Amino acid sequence: MLVTVFNKNTSHYEKVGEGKALPHLRQPFSGIEQLHEVAPLFRDPLRVTGEELAHDIGASFVLAKNKTLQRLQDKSEEEASNGDTITDYVRGSIMIGHWKQVEALRKLIEPTEGGDAIEIAGNRLIYYVDNFAEPLKNGMRRVMQKYDIAANDNAGHHVGEIQARVAAMQDAEALTHRIYRMKRDFNRFAAKFSATDYRLAHRMALLAGYCGDLIKPIHDLEAMRHGYDVLLTIPYDRAMAPNPNNPILKILMREHDAAAQLQPILKMAHDPKMTAKTYIIG
Repeated sequence: MLVTVFNKNTSHYEKVGEGKALPHLRQPFSGIEQLHEVAPLFRDPLRVTGEELAHDIGASFVLAKNKTLQRLQDKSEEEASNGDTITDYVRGSIMIGHWKQVEALRKLIEPTEGGDAIEIAGNRLIYYVDNFAEPLKNGMRRVMQKYDIAANDNAGHHVGEIQARVAAMQDAEALTHRIYRMKRDFNRFAAKFSATDYRLAHRMALLAGYCGDLIKPIHDLEAMRHGYDVLLTIPYDRAMAPNPNNPILKILMREHDAAAQLQPILKMAHDPKMTAKTYIIG
């Protein structure tokens, strides 16, 4: 997947592969403790940018809580970094209520290759990817933006994140995030016991796979249910209904809240009007 980044050397936007975006996004300082101490100074400047964008498209903006120091340490270990690659410590969400608001946001901030810098409330857009046009591999839809934020008290700069997300899909995303955490934990257990208990490690790896099998169908079917597939710009293979014998699905369906969230999504998968698997919006 290609993403758009701002190249400081050329002072223009360019499209690069996701793996080549990191050099443009590193924090100007390193160390988890320093990140935890300094980053909160940039919350208010990011909020101003988010609220301005949300106001211009008729949406709302929510500033997220800071990650805990423990979560920063865990994420630093996951990314094998000293904290300079963590760009979602200061973050917020533009809550989308209709697909036309995504179109309006595109008109405001979608950078063009070779184009000049885009600044919103004094903060420069340095990373942009539209996953309503091209969903992530797990089916998630969003417009991901990262900004070079300048603090008002001359504390320097910081990279912060704003996602444009669908308000009506929050519950589904919360469910898939829970499933993702289960997948992550099963994989950790599999790695932990791989040398001492192969059978247990194998079972943990299987359960992680079952978790992964649920995430894309939930995202795809929920996006379709709320009408956001009109924003697709690429041929896209929608995941079909998850396997009813998936043991993780069976567990979730025994929980009242999870079942209430899953039932309309699963019903959508069996709608005869939605049988086409590959499609593109012209």
